[in-house]
Amino acid sequence: MTGGQELHPSLAREKLRADHLRLADDDSSRPGEQRSEYRRAKVVCVGFLPPPVDGQRLITERMFQRLAAMSTVAWVDLGCFRRFGALSKLLSAFAGCLTLIVRRLTGYSRLYLAPHSGTGLLYSCFIVAASRCLGYRLFVHYHSYKNLTIYSPLMRMFLALCGTDATHIVLAPPMARDLRRLYRSTMKVCVVSNSIFITQHTVRRQFGARPLRVGHVSNLSRDKGVVTVIECMRRLVEQCPEIELVLAGPASDREVEALLSEAICELQGKLTYLGRLSGDDVRQFYENIDVFLFPTLYEHEAEPLVLIEAVSLGVPVIATDRGCIRYLLGPHCGHVLDAEQFVDGAVQQIARWAHNPDELARASHDARARFVELRGESEPQLERLLLVIAKENTR
Repeated sequence: MTGGQELHPSLAREKLRADHLRLADDDSSRPGEQRSEYRRAKVVCVGFLPPPVDGQRLITERMFQRLAAMSTVAWVDLGCFRRFGALSKLLSAFAGCLTLIVRRLTGYSRLYLAPHSGTGLLYSCFIVAASRCLGYRLFVHYHSYKNLTIYSPLMRMFLALCGTDATHIVLAPPMARDLRRLYRSTMKVCVVSNSIFITQHTVRRQFGARPLRVGHVSNLSRDKGVVTVIECMRRLVEQCPEIELVLAGPASDREVEALLSEAICELQGKLTYLGRLSGDDVRQFYENIDVFLFPTLYEHEAEPLVLIEAVSLGVPVIATDRGCIRYLLGPHCGHVLDAEQFVDGAVQQIARWAHNPDELARASHDARARFVELRGESEPQLERLLLVIAKENTR
């Protein structure tokens, strides 16, 4: 989910298609002086697009649009065959390969790929193999940390198929470090944080004027930490009865729905569940909370957009140590805890902030400063990357 204004989460797929067609087929839509700056490469963009809404799909959609603003693009949504169930990944890989063949005949020379994750990476192997055979220059954008936590033979095969000339786009320096450490054949690595796709808004925050409010938003599931968040709240109510909890996001299954209903009854007005959020409701959620809890155990967790949105709006974060989270938060704008000690550590820190609003205010200031720092680092990196992809004969 996202509250940024560059691209609304509910942006219809038809709008993306219309933007693509306008930019790809109507050269008159570009000023003559811009057309003469460089010869635009034609780019095939392959990845998962919303709906449903999650971090990877949102970032992929935004990259597609940024590329469409600079070059001629054709795109393939790897999630468009969901109704076919088990066959969906195979069909999406086939569609990707077919598009590469057809577009190569009309001068397309670059492939931007946000690949499948987990075992689905096998299907992305077919796509990169086809791109190599057809002579595409390859750019791969990773949104999963799973294969960078432990060595994966499937990942090694995927990288071998990519070849040494491929550019690998990762989300933070630790991700680049682990990619090179586990797979030494990786030669070209570019770091672009997801923070570049989130717009910062100015929010006035006052601490101590009302009871401290803890928040959590995600696609609510055990892996994303909703059970741990509710357990933290149970413990907090014993120490600081005035603290409130706000949950948002769709429940992943009926078990989580039952858990939420039980917790709402048990906590008697201390827990507010907002359900699925969209548009301005997302930003309002962050503006109305003081601390963000994110005890994720999700195996693919890399650089969660919900955390970037939280720090962009000055919300300190307490999270588990997964993926790039420790680097994202830095040393001052939150706390990163081991999963085994999360409840004890989070309850202790939140209670401390509840009794020391000045300390919480400093953490909020540091959160905003960290976001500005991350975005400042990523802006020139993204601009260079987009030029390399979009400009013909750029190495």
